Amino acid sequence: MTAEQAIFAIAGGICAIAAANAVLRRDPLASALSLTVALFALAVLYLSLGAAFLFGVQIAVYAGAIMVLLVFVIMLLGAAGGEPPRVAGRPRLALAGPLVAVSLFGFLAAAIVRAPVPATPAASEPAADHVAALADVLFVKFLFPFEITSVLLLAALIAAVVLANKRGEREWPSRGR
Repeated sequence: MTAEQAIFAIAGGICAIAAANAVLRRDPLASALSLTVALFALAVLYLSLGAAFLFGVQIAVYAGAIMVLLVFVIMLLGAAGGEPPRVAGRPRLALAGPLVAVSLFGFLAAAIVRAPVPATPAASEPAADHVAALADVLFVKFLFPFEITSVLLLAALIAAVVLANKRGEREWPSRGR
């Protein structure tokens, strides 16, 4: 086993364990932090496969920005340490989750087994050309929708703060007065 294969196996194991931990934990904050570890491990998997751009996007967008926002919302709404909703008295709902998970796993396993394996890897263009093309489309052609999305996310964050404050019926913090 080469060093690259060892790094891939270790990162894959960490990713699988952290993802399972994110699903199985009852505490939302611990679950979000486990998901962050899984996203970082996924970024290492991308890097070990030679996809440096996807590694950077994974770290910056998913493991960085999205997870920080998720943890912030969990802390803001006071959901950390709370119990998830119970499905007591509803045995059909209690069985639905595992049944859907096993069905999805079986479907994906069958699709992977039946998928054709290419004899030789496809020749690809240099990654820099793809990154430049993506940057051109995102920051030139679609600059206005990109900026509108950032404004909408900011408005959603402000609305979450206001709604959380109204739900808790507490005063806004003062500056040492």
